[in-house]
Amino acid sequence: MNVLAFPPVPGVPPKPWRTNSGYDGLTPQALATYRAAWKEYEQALRDWRAACDNVAGQAARLLIAQGFPAEVKVWTRSRNKGRMTRALVMALRDFGPLMEVTPSLWLTDEEDWLRRADQRERQAQQEQERNALRDRAIAYLLERGKVYGVEFVAEDAEAMALRLVGEERILGLRKAEPWHEFNGFNCNDFGDRDCKGWDGESRRCQCGNRRVSWEIEGTFENPRVYGEAY
Repeated sequence: MNVLAFPPVPGVPPKPWRTNSGYDGLTPQALATYRAAWKEYEQALRDWRAACDNVAGQAARLLIAQGFPAEVKVWTRSRNKGRMTRALVMALRDFGPLMEVTPSLWLTDEEDWLRRADQRERQAQQEQERNALRDRAIAYLLERGKVYGVEFVAEDAEAMALRLVGEERILGLRKAEPWHEFNGFNCNDFGDRDCKGWDGESRRCQCGNRRVSWEIEGTFENPRVYGEAY
């Protein structure tokens, strides 16, 4: 008696990071390794399907050559394993694909988890940097004789340090130049005005067209000072 059987179906690559508690061990490198293993799995599926087609062809040729004998047993994965096949149409149907396996590499959950983890890591890093900047601002103020708890507290240390550094820079700019350009300086666009700019102290520019004030931005370690019309 001739017995034909399909080859075993390739196993799906496991996700090593999947645990009951979530995604322990999930990293971009682990995801890349899994994707590479999945590519190998897809190729194994193609090879498996080709092997199934070959078995089906052997069965069909055998049935044709022997006139569809009743003793040819066809092994399938259906509940009727070992049933007797008496017609070529039935044989070809039984030897069709055992299962429709459609490879899918949807890893949306894992990628979302990695994005959130990366975001949490960036937020933690930013928080550490903010805390370090705050501590340096506190040290800066203490070096200049400011009293902690009386003149400032930790929450406003950076803002006070930035204001002090900015005011020092403004004083230096005033001493260096009598007139300063500023954002929104368009006085000379009008033919009847000849404005030199802003002296850095008055509320208006030299011609009186624009109201101007100092703006201080950035951090006390990297401040930016400029005049702004409003």
